[in-house]
Amino acid sequence: MKSMILMISVPLACLVGGYGAGMFLVPTETLVASAEPTTLTDAAPGRPGDHEALGIPPAPVDPEASAHAEETSKADHAEPEAEAKPLLEIGRLTVPVLKPRSITYVVADIALAMPEAALVAKVEETPETMLRMRDAVLASLTEAATTPAMAGPAIDTEALSKRVLADLKAIGMPVEEVLFPNMFKQDVARQDIPRAETLPATAQVTH
Repeated sequence: MKSMILMISVPLACLVGGYGAGMFLVPTETLVASAEPTTLTDAAPGRPGDHEALGIPPAPVDPEASAHAEETSKADHAEPEAEAKPLLEIGRLTVPVLKPRSITYVVADIALAMPEAALVAKVEETPETMLRMRDAVLASLTEAATTPAMAGPAIDTEALSKRVLADLKAIGMPVEEVLFPNMFKQDVARQDIPRAETLPATAQVTH
């Protein structure tokens, strides 16, 4: 009987001992396993802290790229201001340019950039003022017809614009810029140049 009790008690003691050891060992492993994700996910997903938690250094910042982005942003804000100048439409003018063998007719649409929109409206409401400004532009272009800006192989619109602007400012007109929205030219042969006439052949005289 004693031997039977001993045989039964020994397995029970081992079972209880194993269960007790498991109670002390398993929570420790569970805590370690649950602590690792806490360390790795300390930062919220998608935030810079993810890289810091993982030991990954942040990406380097290119100072030149940042400066270029700032300059581009400033240029984008500056362009609308430059384009917002009120324009006074003078109309289309035709200026002949005399050349040795031909006449080049330069046809241009003229627009004048003014400092204020109210000034543009005032000029448009006064036909006499508009006519004076148109005549002043035409006179300046006529004088420029003898210069390389118009008489050369190609029309130098930049030089021509500066010349007309200087002429308008010289007579007190409040113009900030001279623009040519559309310009083209056409060459026509000159009719005032005498052409060589074919003389009739003289009869040969024999003696």
